[in-house]
Amino acid sequence: MQNLSFKICVKNKLTCLVLRLILVFIVPASICKGQIIVDGKLNDWNKSSFSFDSNNTLYYAIAKDVHNLYIAIKKDEKLIKVTASKTIGGIQLFINGQGERDTINALNIGYPVGSSSKLDFDQFFLNNAGDLKKPRLHSIYNDFGITVAVQATFDNEFLKTYSCEYRIPIESINPRGKEIWICFMLKGLRWKGKGPSPYGMGTIVSISKDLNKDDVYDAMDWSYTWIKVDLSKL
Repeated sequence: MQNLSFKICVKNKLTCLVLRLILVFIVPASICKGQIIVDGKLNDWNKSSFSFDSNNTLYYAIAKDVHNLYIAIKKDEKLIKVTASKTIGGIQLFINGQGERDTINALNIGYPVGSSSKLDFDQFFLNNAGDLKKPRLHSIYNDFGITVAVQATFDNEFLKTYSCEYRIPIESINPRGKEIWICFMLKGLRWKGKGPSPYGMGTIVSISKDLNKDDVYDAMDWSYTWIKVDLSKL
């Protein structure tokens, strides 16, 4: 079910139309509180439905309805790793609908993205969706029906807290059976490859005295977690 709300505002004799899109979907109450509003706030997910991913230092939850798969992520520590690879999409999400623990041909969403100076929460990288076989930037509202919404806080220029929700049509995953594999991957500063970091420790730490040394070390290496999901049990 989709609810559209409109607001007319007048300022400096200029009239503007503001469109606010709220997506509401009904999912099992055992995972969520009757419905999911894809807004990044995570208020509609039961706290007990979240699992901790120690490799990526984040919490995640997964749900589905008849037509869509929902994934929620919240991360409030070691966030340098997210922004360090924003050029390709900070958190790489892979969904393999063929029941294989493999990123090849898996649906791939990279989010959040950004330039060297800021994050852009209005776009994400998408690959292996339909006929798409190369990573391309897409709006968070797109023809693929994939929706992403985020809530984030900052401490000066640094990302402080991050929560995100994905709505992914099950037909985009094309599951072969009941089981799919989902991978959360963060490439950090080595997003161009698995070789030495393109930055020296002194260079990174000198950016700001507020940077935590452990967070910087964490951002140096790739991390990932594979999760087997039985769609019939969601």
